[in-house]
Parts: sequence; C-alpha cells; structure tokens
Amino acid sequence: MNINTMREGFNKFCTKTDMDFCWPSNAEDGYIHNHSVTKEMLTEIMDTAVDIAIVPNSGGIDMTVYYPNGYGLSIIKHPGSYGWESDQWEAAVLKKTEKGGYDLDYCNDLCGDVIGFLTDKDVINLIQCAKKLNNEGKLPDGVEFVPEGDM
Repeated sequence: MNINTMREGFNKFCTKTDMDFCWPSNAEDGYIHNHSVTKEMLTEIMDTAVDIAIVPNSGGIDMTVYYPNGYGLSIIKHPGSYGWESDQWEAAVLKKTEKGGYDLDYCNDLCGDVIGFLTDKDVINLIQCAKKLNNEGKLPDGVEFVPEGDM
C-alpha cells in the first residue's frame, strides 16, 4: 500500500471517530497489553511522510517513518524497549544512505543515540523536529528537542 492510500484511509477514519488506534496483544510477559497510538501522533507521523511502516512486534509495536528531508524515525514500544514497562516509547533517528536505504544516525541535533522513556507528547515533538533537520542534521535556530519523559 502506498503512502497516499494510507493517508487517505487514515483521513477518512479520523473524520468518523475520535478514537485512538488501539489493538490488544499478548506479550512475552504473559499479560495482554492494549497498545494505542494517539490520533494526534499518527496525524503528525503521516503529515509529509514519504514512507511509513507500522507493524506489531513481540507483543508491541514498531513504527518507521521517512520524510522528504532524508531523515526518518524508528519509534517502538515492545518488551525490551526502553520505556516498555512504563508504557513509554523508544526512538532513534534514521538518515538516508547513498544507496537509498536508511541507517541509524548518531550525528544530529535530536539525539546521539537511541532514546527511551518518551511520552506520547515527546514523540510528537521529536517527529516535528525530525521533519526540520537539514542535510547536516542541524535544526533551525530556536528549534530544540527537549523530552519531558523519564529518560
């Protein structure tokens, strides 16, 4: 499914409901967890994305999103991720390679490594900032990513 088809379906869903996207899963810990991605977060993810993948993983969720500026984000919440036990997110910045793939990027203004214990609000802020990175991984003056999670 291409990104425009996904965006169209998402927009139709959002006009008909105020619900967040939620699905139950059995995690390795033996409990049933309800995973939700807020409509606000999905709206921010979908806005201007050139590609996106949202898949269940190990009783949790993996989201990967790519933007026109050559950067993307891996956003996860599953057993073993930093923040799983407190229902928070883990994220990493991705950068497009010369061969057209994406690798983890450790040289940018957002983070120097994988960051965990992010709230929904932190993830939305991270997405907004990632869209603004320039070719060198720098944010515009006055733009800063400051998480409020437990990190």
